[in-house]
Amino acid sequence: MPRTLTFAGDNEIFYNDILKYHEKLKEDGVDARLIVGEGMFHIYPLFQSPEAWDAFKELKKEFE
Repeated sequence: MPRTLTFAGDNEIFYNDILKYHEKLKEDGVDARLIVGEGMFHIYPLFQSPEAWDAFKELKKEFE
């Protein structure tokens, strides 16, 4: 798999699954980053909030 950037809120139903997914990527040698929004919910980067702006800054770095 290519380099992978994953965003997750630690207050979402899929959080534990996302952690397992991220660990599996790392075990398989994928250059993977996980950014966790503390107290955030699923798809938090899509809502107007300071945390969303931070997420978009990280996403922008991936394309530079």
